[in-house]
Amino acid sequence: MTEKLPVLSTIGEAWKSVKQHGRRMLPYVGLLILLGLCMQGISFASGFWDVMIDPERMKDFHPNGFGMLSMLLVELVAIIALIPTITSFQRLVVQGNEARVGLAYKREEWLVVRSAFTLFFSYIGLLVALLILEFITIALASALKAGWLAAILNIAGLIFLFVVVFRLTLMLPAAAVGDRLSLKACLRLSKSNSLRLFAVALLPLLPLIVSQLGLEVMIIDFNHPGGPKLMTLPTWVWVSGGLVFSVIYFITMALTSAAWALAYRHLKGNEPAPEVLPEPVPITP
Repeated sequence: MTEKLPVLSTIGEAWKSVKQHGRRMLPYVGLLILLGLCMQGISFASGFWDVMIDPERMKDFHPNGFGMLSMLLVELVAIIALIPTITSFQRLVVQGNEARVGLAYKREEWLVVRSAFTLFFSYIGLLVALLILEFITIALASALKAGWLAAILNIAGLIFLFVVVFRLTLMLPAAAVGDRLSLKACLRLSKSNSLRLFAVALLPLLPLIVSQLGLEVMIIDFNHPGGPKLMTLPTWVWVSGGLVFSVIYFITMALTSAAWALAYRHLKGNEPAPEVLPEPVPITP
């Protein structure tokens, strides 16, 4: 019988892991925040430089070509640093304080990169297959004059896509600890836990979703005669709101990473051992 993933206890343990290992990960998170601030600084500085040269550009304040190139380079560095940061944290969650932590690219990091490409192309393949199926169902529904059939099949296709996506995502935390799972092994490991994995993925995102909706309600004037419009607020309000949202974002990302790592650890730890057949007894004449 397949072991069921305990959703609420997994989320609770993920929160404990964030508090337990958060201090050790602070230097790496600080680096990511610094890179983000650099991107914002480059954007403002390049746009401000253009305005200083030509004040008429104040109406169209945006980074120039050099600023955009610089921002892309900084973003590339941030992505390069993000991968070992997430894998280090997931190793801490799965393996404990003895796990390797750092920004070095070793076997596990390259395995995560490879697994990410495998997942990406798998998702693209599934999406293409669903689009082909959609065209077939639309043609079939038109021939049978049954629009409800196309709607049902499209909904079923989307549900199937999400189910497979959440089950295959276990490949990433597995790669973080050096476990090279195939697509077939991921599906076997997550058998009968599709909805539970969906819940584990969704629950850590709720604080981010709620804060995003709350921020939009606070800064958008929905009663404006010309339609919804951003309110005119002091600069310190925008800066404070941005900082609070950034903190919530990083906490959410940490919770999500920990939850996936714990889901992998639980399912892998409860995976039934392969059946070992007894060795044949040699027959002596």
